[in-house]
Amino acid sequence: MGNIDEVRHLLLLSDAIIYSKNEFKNKLINEEYERSLLILNKMLEGLKQIESLTKGSLASEYFLSDINNHSINLKRSFKKSTEQIQTLINHIENNNAENIELKKLINEVIDDILKQLDLFISRWKRSLELNVKPILYKHVIKTNNSSKANIALMDVNKDDSEFKRACAYVAHFEKVNFFYFTPSDVDFNNKQIHGYTLNNDTWKQKIFVYPDVIHDRIRMKGFPQLKKLYDEFYGIPITSELMGDSMDKLEAYGRIFNIKNFNNYLIPYSRINSLDTIFYFLETFNKIIIKPIKGSFGKNIIYIGKTLSNNYEVIKENKKHTISHNEISEAFKNFPLKKFLVQRYINSCTPEGFPFDIRVHLFKNKQFKWEIGKILVRIGRSLVTNFSSGGSGCELPEFLSRYYDKKTCKELNEELEKLCLSFAPQFEETLESNLNELGLDLAMDENKKFWIIEVNVNLINYRFHHIESARRIIPYTNSIVEFYKNN
Repeated sequence: MGNIDEVRHLLLLSDAIIYSKNEFKNKLINEEYERSLLILNKMLEGLKQIESLTKGSLASEYFLSDINNHSINLKRSFKKSTEQIQTLINHIENNNAENIELKKLINEVIDDILKQLDLFISRWKRSLELNVKPILYKHVIKTNNSSKANIALMDVNKDDSEFKRACAYVAHFEKVNFFYFTPSDVDFNNKQIHGYTLNNDTWKQKIFVYPDVIHDRIRMKGFPQLKKLYDEFYGIPITSELMGDSMDKLEAYGRIFNIKNFNNYLIPYSRINSLDTIFYFLETFNKIIIKPIKGSFGKNIIYIGKTLSNNYEVIKENKKHTISHNEISEAFKNFPLKKFLVQRYINSCTPEGFPFDIRVHLFKNKQFKWEIGKILVRIGRSLVTNFSSGGSGCELPEFLSRYYDKKTCKELNEELEKLCLSFAPQFEETLESNLNELGLDLAMDENKKFWIIEVNVNLINYRFHHIESARRIIPYTNSIVEFYKNN
């Protein structure tokens, strides 16, 4: 194999370890320990294959010492996790599976394994991505050798969206070529794309060579049904190289917890291991939120709060009712607890009693620095604030000016911007790959303290800010082309 083929093969092997990690997490949470051990062993074998590649010609040319150090740490992590799982299997074989202390031990061990594996795998994969993947990028872009950057938007739909038009307009202003396409438009045999370009305000289909860079609006890397598509474009810079739908809330919170100075913005949370977890949080905080670990969009969120009469007020799907301690146990009897997490409830409400949160959409600009593209306050009618659930929205200055004086508004706005601009690059450092955008959802309590609700690195909605988004994405993608063309 030539060096480029070796690099591609190495990175594909590293992607396979990330796929396996996600499968391992699901099996471990579902207490399928024997299967978990098999997957761990599979990941270890993949790591050994990658190490063998580094001992050849690639080692002296492309690998820095930190890659090998991360590989050593990851092997230690695999070994420790294997020992911990084997210990759990032995405890379960020798004890009653319903033993409360055993259940507590199992949950503590599982949480520890998940946190340390996420940490070490991410560090190892990131070191590969930053030091090795540029070799492919340079090769592809210099081979294309086009006078103007060819930027493509990969989408699942062929609709005439405002965002696509905004990208076309900005691309014209930036003097770069732009087209969009869907997976069905790719001609794998001839390595061409039957894409769409805006001509005289009308989308026209044309045949294009593969682009210099792709802005991915599908975000399904790692999904079996699109494996052929993403493998075909391997080596072309893509604005987000993370696996699609790869980061659930628990993983995101774990990463935030490890960022110095940001764990104090993190709302206390826990994976729900049993009803005991829910009751512990109720005793500690009085009011809690239960929500899915993966996905949500404002759905399946439950509020529970203790009342003065020692009963519990429950709000689910906009329906409110009061139940007793025993009735909570009965209500959650057949509930899939392990697919949910519990958090302290933050009273982020207007004086009128309407819940609100703040969505901050951050982008990288053409200097590869993070900046804020949009801040939107989402106001709900009930428990959730999503527009799909009947919520409304407004700009941050408009919202703050309703309730605070000018000085307080200025201070809150500056504090929020400083928090977000500091958070984005530090959070990115915890990931396997670089990002070009992220969505940050925050609450603000009655003491005007900001809290991080969620971080979105998957498919972020451009609703209400198509132009602002395009004005950052197109120059950023053009800068990627220029950087690898000239370095």
